Amino acid sequence: MRAPTLLRSRLWGLALAGLLLWSGHVWSQTTSSSLRGTVRTPGGSPVADAVVQARSDSTGVVRSAITDRMGRYKFDQLSTGTWTVLARLPDGQTSKARKVTLRLQETVTLDFTAETALTEVVPVRAETPLVDPRRSGGEFRVGSRQVDALPLSGRVATDLALLDSSILEAAPGNFYGERGSVFIVNGQSGRSNSFLVDGLDNNDQFSGTTLNAFFSEQVIKEFVLQNRQYSAEFGRASGGVLNIITQRGGNETSGGGFVQGTASRWNDAGEFISSLPPPDGLQDSPSRIQTGFNVGGPLSKDRAFYFLAYEHQDFDDIVPFTGVGRDGVAGGWIVAPAKDDNIFLRTDFNLGSSNFLMVRLSGDDRTAEGINVGGIQTPEWGFRVDEKDVQLAATLTSVISPSLVNEARLLIGTSEFDQTSNSDRPGVERLSGKFGGSQINRQLREEDRFQLVDNLTLTTGSHTLKF
Repeated sequence: MRAPTLLRSRLWGLALAGLLLWSGHVWSQTTSSSLRGTVRTPGGSPVADAVVQARSDSTGVVRSAITDRMGRYKFDQLSTGTWTVLARLPDGQTSKARKVTLRLQETVTLDFTAETALTEVVPVRAETPLVDPRRSGGEFRVGSRQVDALPLSGRVATDLALLDSSILEAAPGNFYGERGSVFIVNGQSGRSNSFLVDGLDNNDQFSGTTLNAFFSEQVIKEFVLQNRQYSAEFGRASGGVLNIITQRGGNETSGGGFVQGTASRWNDAGEFISSLPPPDGLQDSPSRIQTGFNVGGPLSKDRAFYFLAYEHQDFDDIVPFTGVGRDGVAGGWIVAPAKDDNIFLRTDFNLGSSNFLMVRLSGDDRTAEGINVGGIQTPEWGFRVDEKDVQLAATLTSVISPSLVNEARLLIGTSEFDQTSNSDRPGVERLSGKFGGSQINRQLREEDRFQLVDNLTLTTGSHTLKF
C-alpha cells in the first residue's frame, strides 16, 4: 500500500508546484479590480517600505499597501470606479495624488519614481491597449454608459453582448417549459453559458439557458462576457461566462428616471395583419409603456450608502397566426399582454478601515401571454407564463493585511415559474394548423436556493493565489 500513497503525495506536490508557478498570471477578480506598480528612485533602484494609499472617490474607502524589497505594491479586490492614489516614502516625501479609473476584472499598473517630489512615470491611459500580453482570455466589456445610451427593445441589457461579432443570437424555437437562450458563444448550446451577478451564481437551474432573476438596465453598472480561455475561477461553462456587477450609492446623491412607449393608435397594422380575418373587438397594432426611476446616495458620509431602483413594463403585442383553428377559420391575430415589475435595493457599509459589507434585495414579478403562438400554431396552442423571483445577497470583504483579503458571499433566493396552456382540450396537429392543448399542459415549478462562497486572495511578490 506504500506505493499508491507515495504516488498520491508526488501528484499533490506536482499540483501545488504547478499552482505556484502559474499563479503569477492569475487574473481571477470576480467582482472587483486590481491596482499594482512599483516605487523606484530616478536611477531605477527599488524603494522598499514605501506606503501607497488608494482612496475611493465615491465612498471614501482608503486602502494601503507597503512596497516589498523590489519596490512592488499591489491592491486586490478594489471596487470598480475612480480612485485617488499617492505614495509616501519612508523619509516622509509624498507624491502628487493621481486619479485612476478601475473597471471590472481589470488590473491597472501605476508606477512611481522618487525625486524631489514623487511623480508617476506611467500615468493611467484613457484607452485600454488592443492587446494585453499578460492575458490570454477573450472578453467583451459593456459599461453603464453604453447600457444607458444604446436603445434596447424590452430593456434587456444582456442583448448588448450581441455587439460582439463572435456572439450570436440564439435561434428561435418552440417554448416547451424552458426560457429561451440569451445568446450562443463558441458555437455551443445556450445551456453552455454561465451567469454571475455580484459574484454569485444566477443561472436558471431548470433550463440552464438564461439568468434566473431579471435585473433592470438601471441597476447594471458593468458586465464582462468572457468567451474563451477564462480563469478556472469561473469554470462550469464551455460557452461564455457573463459576469455582472450592480450599481452602488456613493457620497453624492444622484438619481434619474424615464418614461417611454407607444400607443396603439399611433401605429399602423401593416399589410400582413390587415390581410388576416379580423377578430372581434381587438386592436390591430401594438402598444407599450416602460417607466422607472433610480436614486442613490449616502446614508452616512464615507460610511453607509444606498441605491434604489424600480422599473415597470406593460406591453400589448400583436401576434399574427395563419393556422386553421378549431372553428375552421384560417388565420387571425391576438393581443399578447406582458407585464413586468422590478425593484432593487442595495446598501453598502464601510465597517471601519478593513471590513466592507454589501447587502442587496431584489424582486421581479412578470407575466407573459401568447407564448408559442404564430405561424400554424393557433392561440389554443399557446401558453401563459407567470414568474416571480426574490433574492437577498450579501458580501463581506475583509482586508486581513495588505497582502491578504477575504471575501465571504451569501445568497438566499426563491423563484416561481408557472406555465399554463391556453386550452385543456387534447391537442390536434395538422399541416393546416395546430389547436387544442400542446404537449405540456401545465408546469408549476418552485426553486429555493442557498449559496455560500468564500474567496481568500494572497499576494506574495509578483504572485497572486486565490483559494
